[in-house]
Amino acid sequence: MKKIIYLILSIVFLIQGCTMDSKKTIDNNLGFVISTSEKEGFDKQLFNETISKIEKGDYGSLTSLIVISNNKLVTERYFNGWQRDSVHSIQSISKSITSLLIGKAIELGEISSVDERIVDILPELRTKNMDLRKDSLSIEHYLTMSAGFEWSERYPPMDKRSSLHPVYHQKQDYIQYFFNQPLIHKPGKVFEYNSGLSMTLGAILQSRTSTELEEFAEKHLFNPLGIKYKWHNSVIWKNDTNGLAHCGGGLYLRPIDMAKIGSMVYNKGVWNGKQIISKKWIEESTSPRIDASKAKRYRNYAYQWWLYAPLFDLDTILYADGLAGQNIFIIKEFNTIIVTTGDITKNSTASIALMYDLLAANKKCKKQIMLFYDKVNSTNYILDQFKSEELVSVAQNLVFYGENEKAIDFLNKYSDSFDNNWYYEFYLGKAYFQNKEFEQALIHLNKSLESNSGNVWYLKPYYNNAKEMIAIANKALIQNGVDEREP
Repeated sequence: MKKIIYLILSIVFLIQGCTMDSKKTIDNNLGFVISTSEKEGFDKQLFNETISKIEKGDYGSLTSLIVISNNKLVTERYFNGWQRDSVHSIQSISKSITSLLIGKAIELGEISSVDERIVDILPELRTKNMDLRKDSLSIEHYLTMSAGFEWSERYPPMDKRSSLHPVYHQKQDYIQYFFNQPLIHKPGKVFEYNSGLSMTLGAILQSRTSTELEEFAEKHLFNPLGIKYKWHNSVIWKNDTNGLAHCGGGLYLRPIDMAKIGSMVYNKGVWNGKQIISKKWIEESTSPRIDASKAKRYRNYAYQWWLYAPLFDLDTILYADGLAGQNIFIIKEFNTIIVTTGDITKNSTASIALMYDLLAANKKCKKQIMLFYDKVNSTNYILDQFKSEELVSVAQNLVFYGENEKAIDFLNKYSDSFDNNWYYEFYLGKAYFQNKEFEQALIHLNKSLESNSGNVWYLKPYYNNAKEMIAIANKALIQNGVDEREP
């Protein structure tokens, strides 16, 4: 009898234990299973060192980091005063969200296909002396930034050289303004980053669905995912006459909700067992459509999503990109999603470098990187077969792993291929610094400063890191009786 009672009690405690574990590992408010970086295959020490570097500011003015691995939330961290429930400007990630909404409209039959012509959806855009080639412009041309308009966003919108400048300073129908720009390329042939095309996609959605864009987005995307948001419309510019939600960069989300978007896309449109966006659209909209390398090196563009060309023989990385460190990276090869947000008032982040460091902390990725290093470093390897960016990234990861001797030998071996590249000087200097060879470190760190003044926002974190190492190296040399080395 005692044995039976003991057995029953054991089963009860086991069931209770399982229930308690379930409550600990599933956050029903977020919809994510909770885990740890170590359980999901990351090197705990390297991962935590990366978090410490964020807190120090080594990657710039980051405000959040979220890492999903194997569909489990392993890290959710906030910095510089930000909290989970703070909605954050996601800048041009708004474009990628707009692409998802276009896909939903096609799924619902509101839009027939990406081949629909712009002038058939918005016939009011036709003008008396319109270039007849604009008749062929389609939704796909707008999704791929290949409409062929004369356009430039190489300067800030408030700069007169920017094509967006008149939108901020002239009262007008800005959708018409975008369409009135001269065509200088055959549609579908040349990539030119153009926020006006994304904003026009918002007008297309509103026209075809006969619904306010925010209402359509809330019903078909945000509510099913439990997303809190704010969407600025174009009237924030004061001069606009359209009043549409700003699909080029006006969306605000919580970082954790950005992670939900990334998770849904990673899982081919499924969130918590429910198909939110069709698998077909996810596959179509995230496949490479056009070469965008002239805008960003080693990039292709999909339907308002970026594709980063493989390094280290890795698979292509899909990501949504917003100004000043707003990113959703989807790394299918390692079942990982990385979300970052940055302080747009400081406009200084190094989220790509952070993404690589986090990947490098993954044990499977580390193994592949070291295999690639062996391949590159072999005497029979042909230098022309890979890009200088791969060389820099190999060095970056060797330094990250503390393989300073290997990094020094590797960078010195390929020094002729960098052509005064400041990244080369920075990582060589950092390798010497970590190896406590301070005199050599100062030579290369000072050279890196000569070609990086810190004025370019995405280089500023490296600039600050180099200055910090120089100060420490000089202090160490003085203590050792060596004269301070001036920058």
